[in-house]
Amino acid sequence: MSELTADQAEGLVEPRHGQKRGSGARIGLALLNIPAFGAGLVRAGRVRLGLGFFAAQLAIGCYPLLLFLVPRFGSAAYFTVVAVVIAQVALLIASIVLTLRLSGVRGPETGLSSWPVVGAMVVLGLALNYLAPSPVGRFKTYSIPSENMDPLLKTGDYVVADLRLTDPKRGQVLVFRMEEDQWVKRVVGLPGDRVALRDGVVILNGQPVPQTDHGGYAQVDAFGQRRTVRAKLEQFPGEAAPHVVLDRGAQPQDHFSEVLVPAGHIFVLGDNRDNSMDSRFPREFGPGGVGMLPVSDVRGVLQFFAWSEDPDRRFKTLEEVQARTAGPRLKRTPE
Repeated sequence: MSELTADQAEGLVEPRHGQKRGSGARIGLALLNIPAFGAGLVRAGRVRLGLGFFAAQLAIGCYPLLLFLVPRFGSAAYFTVVAVVIAQVALLIASIVLTLRLSGVRGPETGLSSWPVVGAMVVLGLALNYLAPSPVGRFKTYSIPSENMDPLLKTGDYVVADLRLTDPKRGQVLVFRMEEDQWVKRVVGLPGDRVALRDGVVILNGQPVPQTDHGGYAQVDAFGQRRTVRAKLEQFPGEAAPHVVLDRGAQPQDHFSEVLVPAGHIFVLGDNRDNSMDSRFPREFGPGGVGMLPVSDVRGVLQFFAWSEDPDRRFKTLEEVQARTAGPRLKRTPE
């Protein structure tokens, strides 16, 4: 058999432009959108549309990087993260659906729709997903199951913690691991501090932390009994603003002998001082004893309220609610 000439060989090759794609090929193109939004559309010949999706992915992907440069922020940033995640999911679904719909017939291949270009998009998309930390992983929502941090945190409140803030400071309200549970307390003593309590007053490094009267506060206990306790303002050294603690009167836990906070640990207390299991009780004490809390058990610092039965708390930062509770007077005393 004689060899075919170049012209004859060219005549045997049918042009791919205009041919129909099988379902397998269309699904394969659609899957290209998972690492790089729009990559499947670009390969299918819908270059402008595909590049638009890819540009949106790059813009959204840079947002988490900006978040991780911000040391702290309020609820607006959190809900922006939620919106970003929703947008990412919507873009991914849209790019897959459009690729399946628009890739039925092969279009003319251009330089931008070639495999090297599509491959570069996929590599860049994978790199962005790998390098950009997930904004979702920075936050976690916790529900408040008890009144040990009353009046700042109410039973049933949902609060959001920033999991990247794990370097405790005095006065911070943080979440920490307690066996299988997650607990919330306020930081009182840092490594190297000497902490004691006398008549309910914190003695920090030999100096009493002043408490000033802040009126009466109505509480309802677990048995439905209503009682009025005293509210007091307290502010630790380095704390930006005062917080409110509650005092039921003389209690055994109002007195605590001085201890030295060891390296790598912190001393924590609840704001509802007479109804809180905290660092005053060693872990050997039994269920609820915290003792000296290892810093490695800290999960994050509370930042703001995601939800509360009190509409004045919803979407407010912890600082805003703390400032309100520490305002002129707590208006919770029964008339």
